[in-house]
Amino acid sequence: MLGRSDGAREPYDGSEVRNFGVGGRDTYNYPKNDEFAEGLNFKPYYATIMLGTNNAKDYDEDEFKDQYLDLLRDIAYATTKAIFVMIPPPIIGGCCDIDADIV
Repeated sequence: MLGRSDGAREPYDGSEVRNFGVGGRDTYNYPKNDEFAEGLNFKPYYATIMLGTNNAKDYDEDEFKDQYLDLLRDIAYATTKAIFVMIPPPIIGGCCDIDADIV
């Protein structure tokens, strides 16, 4: 996320990039992490989000959509400029019970 540590709502040369990601999380459990709240409290100008890979372990399409939209709404409320939603990378080989066809 790109923003200012002083919480101001306009970018300047001292803007910061911070990572509030947590590996191994999905759209259900990521919002329950402190990092999610810290990211929202950072009040970023721009946010980049990439979730979905871990949802392919136990996939329910409707649940995934609802949870992802809830996350985006929360981030949109805290973000002043834009949210960039990234597509997860392809799964090659296989790992961790992730269904490559879903990703």
